[in-house]
Amino acid sequence: MKRPMSKLEIQQDVGAVNAEWLPVSGGIKLDEVENTSPIEAPSPYVYQQPTVARGVKFRLGLFATRPLAILQRALIAEREAGAGFLWSPVLFGLGCLIYFNLPREPLTWAFPLLALVSAIIAWRVGRGHWTWGIFVAILLITAGVSAGQLRTRLVDTKMLSKNYVGSVLGQIIEAEYRANGSFRYTLDVSRKDGLKIRGVTRLPERIRLSARKGGKAFQVGQFIKGRARLGPPPGPSFPGAFDFAFLTWFKGIGASGFFLNRPIAVNITELDEGTWALKIARVRSGVARIIRQTLPGQSGGLAAALIVGDRSGISKDTAEVLRRSGLAHILAISGLHMALVSVTLIYFMRGLFACFPSIALHYPVRKWASAVALFAAAAYLLLSGASVSTQRAFIMISIMLLAVLVDRRALTMRNVALAAFVVLLLAPEAVLTPGFQMSFAAVAGLVATYEFISKRRRNNNQVQSNGLLGFVKRFVLRDMGGLALTSLVAGVATGLFAAFHFYRIAPFGLIANLIAMPLVSFAVMPLALVSVLAMPFGLETFSLELMAFAMAKVVDVARWVSTLEPHGNTGFIPVWAFGSGTVSLLLATLMRSWLKVLSIPFVIVFGLIVMGRTTPEILILENGKQIGVVDVADGRLQLLRPNAYKFSTKIWRGAYDPSHLDYVSSVKRGRADEGYACDQWGCAVMVKGYFLVQLSSTAGLVEDCRLADILIIPFFTPNACHFLPENERPMVIDRAKLTRYGAHAIYINTPRTVGKSRRAALAKGEIIVEQAHGENPRPWTAQKFK
Repeated sequence: MKRPMSKLEIQQDVGAVNAEWLPVSGGIKLDEVENTSPIEAPSPYVYQQPTVARGVKFRLGLFATRPLAILQRALIAEREAGAGFLWSPVLFGLGCLIYFNLPREPLTWAFPLLALVSAIIAWRVGRGHWTWGIFVAILLITAGVSAGQLRTRLVDTKMLSKNYVGSVLGQIIEAEYRANGSFRYTLDVSRKDGLKIRGVTRLPERIRLSARKGGKAFQVGQFIKGRARLGPPPGPSFPGAFDFAFLTWFKGIGASGFFLNRPIAVNITELDEGTWALKIARVRSGVARIIRQTLPGQSGGLAAALIVGDRSGISKDTAEVLRRSGLAHILAISGLHMALVSVTLIYFMRGLFACFPSIALHYPVRKWASAVALFAAAAYLLLSGASVSTQRAFIMISIMLLAVLVDRRALTMRNVALAAFVVLLLAPEAVLTPGFQMSFAAVAGLVATYEFISKRRRNNNQVQSNGLLGFVKRFVLRDMGGLALTSLVAGVATGLFAAFHFYRIAPFGLIANLIAMPLVSFAVMPLALVSVLAMPFGLETFSLELMAFAMAKVVDVARWVSTLEPHGNTGFIPVWAFGSGTVSLLLATLMRSWLKVLSIPFVIVFGLIVMGRTTPEILILENGKQIGVVDVADGRLQLLRPNAYKFSTKIWRGAYDPSHLDYVSSVKRGRADEGYACDQWGCAVMVKGYFLVQLSSTAGLVEDCRLADILIIPFFTPNACHFLPENERPMVIDRAKLTRYGAHAIYINTPRTVGKSRRAALAKGEIIVEQAHGENPRPWTAQKFK
């Protein structure tokens, strides 16, 4: 081994092109050598004669490590910016999502034990080690699964397992008065004489019933009795659609139906006044009743929606134009409404304190006004029904107002993450609801955008101009520009979720919001607050009428914008595309560094999946009495019963036939669309060479088993077509399968040719059947397996 080189020799050879310095084990860096004399510090570097191989290896190593170093610096910057906490509710929500989509119910102790083990390992490893983040992520995901499982165990709603016709007695805990004059009541039937069904041990404790128009309107807290038809809450309209039965299960509603006659009131005096929840519901119902008495018709329905969150009085036409125009968000009490109420009250209280200079100059009136606004926000939360979006808004507003009380800055992404955590802890099932997803997507997008703008402004150090020019500039750029930017960001952030859940977006939402939102902000919501404060004194009439006038102008704007084309119908969005788009949105909003660009590949994946999506040829409702065939004759969705099950068929059209979403059948009631051939025994239709038959009677079962390729039987027929050889039997979907597995969608990949057997088509996967529910029962589908 050669002697170590001196400082002079190092300086002479350091410019060599292919020279390579190899450090001796335990040595020091070159810059440290330069600061010492050759005699005092022996060099830890040894000069070796360079070779071509060594030079290539050095350059390749530098090329490979530079991107890793850049990535490492970005990750360190993310950690220092607190990105770990921002991703915590995302991982927790992912755990909740995993639980609700598991193929079967896990063991009670499995995921909590895994969470405990992950927590212990993360604690032992320590925060400085790179594996700490992995085990914390596992902890959050398993904690989310455990929270969903615990919530499910605590709810344990008793669901009706079969249809029932008979007497019902219950106490009204929620009353909805619809625009067409009908009513819908949620009843508590937990009394012994509330609901009696022979052979059923787990009777529902809460049911939802509709009553025909023309009857008496009953109030919350009253007991009513009548003859009703009940059934389990309906499931998804097709595989992949939103499961309304899942949501009603977590609301505690175990059955739904309608009264066969007009219900009557029953006096039961031995009962107490009810729980706090019932008392609050009475207050909400009373406020809604006062509003409707003052503002009859559509105006009262809109005012009740904004003040107490009761949207049942809004007509279908008004709700539709608000959705098309992108203004439907004003009907869902959320951060906008909560902020407007709080800010209005804060300005009012500070103006009131300013009338007393001795108080305003010597006391923290800003904090006092914030405390009053916090109390008002809590009252608004209870009065509005405490939906998921309202809970999120209240948590956000509470954090902001509490921050004012303790002299801290509060409007940050960390507060959005904290609010998401609290909502998911209270209701893990909210992760699947459109309200939760759209609410947090909009807020996260807005906070991320304005944090970026604020940072740019601080870096530029722009001086604001005064005078008329400064006023005009601030109005155009700050006020109107801010409103436009807010509408644009919120529309883009929520567009993915609107397309996935409702199969539409609002392409002209920016125009509608620019025109309508000033009215909502400066007229509608302040007048709503004044009306509520004036109600105890009976002075709400004038303010409610002004509010109705302003809301009528908002609806006029929505009606005009909804006529513009295109309407924004998107059709069904595959779940993998939805997942890719969600990941892209999370990366774009939660990342604090250049890592935001990682969202771009997920946008590309989203587009590729959407362009390659497939459409089922046959849709079957879970009761087997409605069938839709896609792309028959003129390409329109052809229905077996065009005038029946309109709620589900509208969802079908939105998902698979958006161009005919507003189609109204002109055929007579009971007659099938063109393409179906019907007789007294059933209906048949040809789909890509396969003969589909839907029976209305078992009288022709033997003949139809021989003729049909796909046989749909809307009643229980055990071992149907068993008399035929196995390779000659049709695909049978009877009431038993439909009840257990829900709605069906059938994909025919290859048209049937002459001579091809049924069994061969099924064996080769040319016919694929999707079901709404899996093979194993979950708590919210357990009644289907009984």
